Amino acid sequence: MAGFVVVMLWEFSSALAPGLIGGGFLFAIFILNRDRIDARRSITVIAFTSFLVGIFLAVMAH
Repeated sequence: MAGFVVVMLWEFSSALAPGLIGGGFLFAIFILNRDRIDARRSITVIAFTSFLVGIFLAVMAH
C-alpha cells in the first residue's frame, strides 16, 4: 500500500513540477528516502516504474 501512495504522489508531483528540475522523479526519491528506503533502491524503483509506464503508454497507443 505504501508503494501505491508513493507512485500516486509521484504522478501528482510530476504533473505540477516542470521537467527542467526533474519533474516528479526528484520528489519520488525524496519521499522514498523519507520512508527510510536507501537512495539506490529508491532510484531503482522509480526507474523501473517509469519503464513500466512507458511500456503501458506504448502498448495502449498502438
